[in-house]
Amino acid sequence: RNAQIGFARCVEESRGSARSADIFGMEWDRALSGALSMVNEKEKKRKESTGDIKSNILVPFKLSDSIAPAPTSIRGYLPSDGIGVIWGAPSSFKSFLSLDMAISIASGIEWHKRRVKRGIVWYLAGEGQSGTERRVRAWMQEHDIKQDAIDGHLFYTPKSLLINETSGEPTPHINALLGEIKNGNIPSHIFVDTIARTMSGDENTSKDMGAYIRAIEVLIDAIRDAGESVCVV
Repeated sequence: RNAQIGFARCVEESRGSARSADIFGMEWDRALSGALSMVNEKEKKRKESTGDIKSNILVPFKLSDSIAPAPTSIRGYLPSDGIGVIWGAPSSFKSFLSLDMAISIASGIEWHKRRVKRGIVWYLAGEGQSGTERRVRAWMQEHDIKQDAIDGHLFYTPKSLLINETSGEPTPHINALLGEIKNGNIPSHIFVDTIARTMSGDENTSKDMGAYIRAIEVLIDAIRDAGESVCVV
């Protein structure tokens, strides 16, 4: 824009002299061409220094034309991937809620009038194992479904397990689950009930919770291609 203004001023000053106007015109043309070449060269170097770098850590950020909503397994409530948390006061029916979601996903029926994406569910029960089967039976009776609706889609741990060592490393229990995944038993959803019963350390400290989440992420990485989701209570 400054070049255009300068060129117009030169033309005005040289009015009446066609030769002067031609000279000014050629000079400004060369100046603009040089400026454009300089800009293009800088842009090329910038791209070479950033956009073409092959990296396993950094990727270029690009805005998409539209932002699609995050995929969910229970529409509007449970994400299809990543880590979710069900939290609340003691005795506020958190375990009932998580088991309700888990069986809905395993059977593929609607969850309180919300569409559900059916999948294979692991329910890692850290407390109340003796009541898990009774709760599942009651749920199936309430929804009038039979055993074959959940066959091959719902699995649970009859004994409590430990997710993380205090160092943040996965425990033998997690390594055993990784072995199941390696053998082809791949879940799409894992519910962990509860954090307090499955972690080493204090759930109210950032250090111990960080170690716990790192161990959980080992499971997520192992089921990355299955539309993975881990929900902890």
